[in-house]
Amino acid sequence: MDADFSHPVEKIVDMYKSILLGFDFVIGSRYTKGGSIVGWTLHRKIFSKIATLLARPFTNVKDPMSGFFLVKREIFNIAQIDSKGFKILLELLVKSKSKNILEIPITFIDRQKGSSKANISEFFLYLKNLFGYINNNNELLKFCLVGFLGTIINILLLYLLTEKLNMFYIYSAIIAFAFSVSNNFLLNKIWKFNEKIKINIYVKYVKYITISILALVVNIIVLFVLTEYLNFYYIVSQIFAILFAMIINFWGNKIWTFQK
Repeated sequence: MDADFSHPVEKIVDMYKSILLGFDFVIGSRYTKGGSIVGWTLHRKIFSKIATLLARPFTNVKDPMSGFFLVKREIFNIAQIDSKGFKILLELLVKSKSKNILEIPITFIDRQKGSSKANISEFFLYLKNLFGYINNNNELLKFCLVGFLGTIINILLLYLLTEKLNMFYIYSAIIAFAFSVSNNFLLNKIWKFNEKIKINIYVKYVKYITISILALVVNIIVLFVLTEYLNFYYIVSQIFAILFAMIINFWGNKIWTFQK
């Protein structure tokens, strides 16, 4: 736990009792039902939500960035822990492979004195950790490779339609997204999830398209905001937009379209 009394110390008793009941991990969660944060600025909330979203391919825990948790010593090998930065919970969740996890709601109160270690350099260390976890996750690695090919198709079509055919970049993005989604569906079905092409192809394609439309909405919103309000070059904006859409696609299709 943090040493600045941001975490409610009275919850330690409940966390310990939960460990005695058989849980391997007990996490004080700001994002589970009943949890909350008091005193954070808007930009810090945004960074926290982005970090949590990026962790979704690796864990179902709602608050993998929490600094308040109790864990059984024997469920992980300390020699394997190599987290960069000060956020270590996600590292423990990934390396232990434990599924016997409980999140209890807490109210996180920002420190009254001193300053937080959360800054842009810590965020980049966190991203470095995430790339390291990809090497230990074959399913995610396959997804990323499929997504990379889809990204190439997406960016290429976006450029050609916008620059060569003078199409408005938002319309170009929609068409490019549709082509890349169809490509990704076929590759994910055959390669990533090892399914025969004809098995429930129409039902699963509809599900895949539904998830992709949701991801497309996020894609367009991020693209528009970064381009029109933050003055990013539209190609750069699209790359960031694709990253957000990719997370939604991965989890939506893993738990709904291609569930075992």
